[in-house]
Amino acid sequence: RRRADRPAEGHGRANHRRAFAEWRDSAELTGRRSAHASAGDRIMTTVEDILAIKGPDVIVAAPTSTVLEVSKLMAEANVGSVIVREEGEVLGIFTERDLMRRVVATGKDPSVVLVAEVMSSPVASCGLADDVAICAKRLTGGHIRHLAVIEEGALVGLIGLRDILSWSGR
Repeated sequence: RRRADRPAEGHGRANHRRAFAEWRDSAELTGRRSAHASAGDRIMTTVEDILAIKGPDVIVAAPTSTVLEVSKLMAEANVGSVIVREEGEVLGIFTERDLMRRVVATGKDPSVVLVAEVMSSPVASCGLADDVAICAKRLTGGHIRHLAVIEEGALVGLIGLRDILSWSGR
């Protein structure tokens, strides 16, 4: 699947990859990586494990983008959500559900409405070392589908319920 960042944000994907790589490198040096049993079996599956397979790419948009621009970005990247971010700060998440409930169903013009006006905020988050089972409970219990992965204040990825379900089917 091809993923692309919003041109106004420009370097977003590179920042996520760099932040994830920096965390991974420092984690290897300090021993903060997921625990392993002596036989090599994983004691618990972490968010880092999922991102290692899925990749840390996150599609981002500026809060001043219109819903139409962000919807086109989502369609092009074949994703169901976009993180809304400004100057590195995560402000919210815009999902297909937000599009349907807050724009289409209310008759708003997507070429005029700014994504900041209809995004979901705050964004639920987790860390790279978090147990995936606990993340799954947070997602289902909170009736949400995505968790922003934040490490040392930086957005390093995004995981969804589908990612967790795919992982558990391995």
